[in-house]
Amino acid sequence: MLTRVTRPCLLLIIGLCIFTIPAMAGGYTTIQQGNTVFIGEQGLDVSAALGSDSAIGWWGPGAAIATSSPSAQVQVTTPSNFDVSPSAFGSYTGLWYRLTNQGKPNGTAFIVTDPTLDIRVIDTTVNVDETNSWVSRGDQVAFRIDTNLNPIFSRGGSSPDGITIRVQSPQGGTYSALVDSSGTAHPIENLVVSTPSYETSPIWDTGNSLYSTGTYTIWAECNVNSMKDNYGVTGKTISRQTSLLDQDQNPLISVNV
Repeated sequence: MLTRVTRPCLLLIIGLCIFTIPAMAGGYTTIQQGNTVFIGEQGLDVSAALGSDSAIGWWGPGAAIATSSPSAQVQVTTPSNFDVSPSAFGSYTGLWYRLTNQGKPNGTAFIVTDPTLDIRVIDTTVNVDETNSWVSRGDQVAFRIDTNLNPIFSRGGSSPDGITIRVQSPQGGTYSALVDSSGTAHPIENLVVSTPSYETSPIWDTGNSLYSTGTYTIWAECNVNSMKDNYGVTGKTISRQTSLLDQDQNPLISVNV
């Protein structure tokens, strides 16, 4: 057990380990001409990107686009509900063009991109990257998310979905929020990551009594528009898993008694 049933409900909300429920997919679905879309996204509205055309085509590097046929072609039957499926687009990243009824290019539709996602753990107390390492108990921790998914969050509109940081305790539960040195709880689910290298503030006080000593497992994931459900590949919509040992003593130093 990670908690006692007698703990106040507030602590249960702000910082204790809970088993989280996956977020529902949706949001950030409207695609304008020239926007970037990512492999795995579903339910996109590409009406504005296609205009009056109903098909898109892809040419390989160096192809004579004006005088040759596309190397890949997709008929878009329902532009208001379009899927960037791995099977159809996984081998054809880059610029896709609108196609006329004659199969000729008619301007840019959108850019298909393979997602990337990584996370690093920063001990801000000593200003050191401690990914797959250890922190002295009581140090303050921030997270850096490195990704190419940030264009999703500039499409306009709003959504409950984003990039989620998963922190798994030594006992196996995962947190929905972390508490900093002032006692403030910081949600770590569905973050709006607006830059390729996004860093949180120091949001985790590793010395707080809510957190036991031991090894924590940390990763990031993105299920905006169901991309993780459709394309759950490590390094793409799910980052690699990293570890962080939270304890008082440097594990590299042995003590003789």
